[in-house]
Amino acid sequence: MSDPVARDEHPPTILESALRYDRIPAVVLLVLVPLTSWIWIVVMARDMYGPMTGASAWMMTVVWDVPHLLLLWAMWAVMMTGMMLPSASPMCCYTVSSLDDPRKERERAGCMRSRLGISWSGSCSV
Repeated sequence: MSDPVARDEHPPTILESALRYDRIPAVVLLVLVPLTSWIWIVVMARDMYGPMTGASAWMMTVVWDVPHLLLLWAMWAVMMTGMMLPSASPMCCYTVSSLDDPRKERERAGCMRSRLGISWSGSCSV
């Protein structure tokens, strides 16, 4: 009887190869999240020095209600992430690599990143 699950004998794709290593997805996120944040910051900043009819048009309001305050908070949180995450990345990577038990690495790294994100987001609210 033949095996119902046919095994392909092809070389792994780039994504499959990258996902074999535990830290590659974290490193990719540590690069992509700040890069995306900076792209948004640059787009907003260029519009602020222009007609303010594009990405930053929402700031041209007379009444600051809850949706506008939430947008302001989101803008501040993205700016904090874009600026602070690159400087905190070595600390996150060092803390994770210094652990003895590899099973706790992801849990501890996720906990540290969550604490950093909460503290940055909290500072936006002050």
